[in-house]
Amino acid sequence: MITNEFVKTMARYNQWQNDSVYKASDELGEEARKLDRGAFFGSIHRTLCHLLWGDMLWTSRFANLEEPAVLTIADSSGLIESWEELKSRRFALDEKL
Repeated sequence: MITNEFVKTMARYNQWQNDSVYKASDELGEEARKLDRGAFFGSIHRTLCHLLWGDMLWTSRFANLEEPAVLTIADSSGLIESWEELKSRRFALDEKL
């Protein structure tokens, strides 16, 4: 059975991992973050947009938080163009969890 404590633990783990990924990505230049690397969503930036989109979509359902501006997977990777805004939105959502 999934308990409240388990969900809180997983939210803390998710925040810790996001901090690590964004810290490493922050060390890359804009060009490196946005370089198409042949991954499903193309670039690191677009993949991080998609992950934020997914978290926003689920938290909007479970915690009555803001829905993402786009509602399709196809559009999710273009959710936010600016690296600073993407980081800001990621950390703001993590703080709410």
